[in-house]
Amino acid sequence: MAVRSGGQAPYAPPQTVFALIQAFRNRALPTPFTREVYVRAGVPESLVTRTSQTFRLLDLVDEAGNPTAEFEGLRRVGSSEYPQRLESIVRAAYADAFQFVDPAKDPPQKVRDVFRHYEPLGQLTRIVTLFLALCEAAGIIPEGTRKVAPKASPAGNGKKKPDAARRSGGAGPTVSHKASVRSEGGGTIPPALMGLLASVPSDGASWTKQQRDKFMTAFGHVLDFTVPIAEASTVPIDPVDDDDGDAQ
Repeated sequence: MAVRSGGQAPYAPPQTVFALIQAFRNRALPTPFTREVYVRAGVPESLVTRTSQTFRLLDLVDEAGNPTAEFEGLRRVGSSEYPQRLESIVRAAYADAFQFVDPAKDPPQKVRDVFRHYEPLGQLTRIVTLFLALCEAAGIIPEGTRKVAPKASPAGNGKKKPDAARRSGGAGPTVSHKASVRSEGGGTIPPALMGLLASVPSDGASWTKQQRDKFMTAFGHVLDFTVPIAEASTVPIDPVDDDDGDAQ
C-alpha cells in the first residue's frame, strides 16, 4: 500500500515504529499483528490505531495484520544490510513524495510543503517527522541532520511560545531509534518501555482508574517482554542499602 497524494500518510511516533521493527527482528513477535500484539509489544493503547495504520501504509503488514514479504526480508537481513533493505521499503512506500522532494538536498520547508497534499493535514508535523526519521535510518539523509520546518506563525504575533522542555519543567530523555535511553544508574531503558511511559499524563493532568489499570497491565506485559525473567540462582544479588532517603 503506497502513500499517495490526497490519501492517508503514516504518522506514528518514530521510536514506536523502530521499537516494533526491532522486536520483530530480534524476538519474533506473534502474528498476525493484532491489537493485543501491539499493546504487549509496548504500544500505548492510544497509539495502536495510528501504529497499525503506519505499518500497513509502509507495506510491512497486510490488511489482516500478517507480515509482508518485505517485512520478512527486513527481519532476516544482517545489521550491515538493514539500512539498504529499509531504504527500498521507504522509497517504495513514499514513491509519490520522492517525485517532488529530495530530503537529502531540499530545505525542511519544501519537505513539509510536499506533505500538505496528504491526510490528515492536522498531523502534518508528525507525518514529516516519521518520514525524515525513516530516511535517516535508511541512510537516505545523514544521521543527525533531519529537521522539521516549524509551523507558520500567525501574522503579527511576535510572542515566542515556550518550547516543550520549558513547558514540562526541563528536557526529558531523548528516545532514539538506534539506542535505548540511558538511565541515571548507567543502564539503559528499552525503547518499548519509554514509548509506554510517554503515555503517562504530565503537567498535572490526571487519568481515570480504568486508564491507570490498563497502563499497569500493559506495563507488566511489556516489562516481561523486554526484560526476560531469569532463574533466581542466576540473578546476582545486590547488597541491601538501608538508606532509602534518595528513593524516587
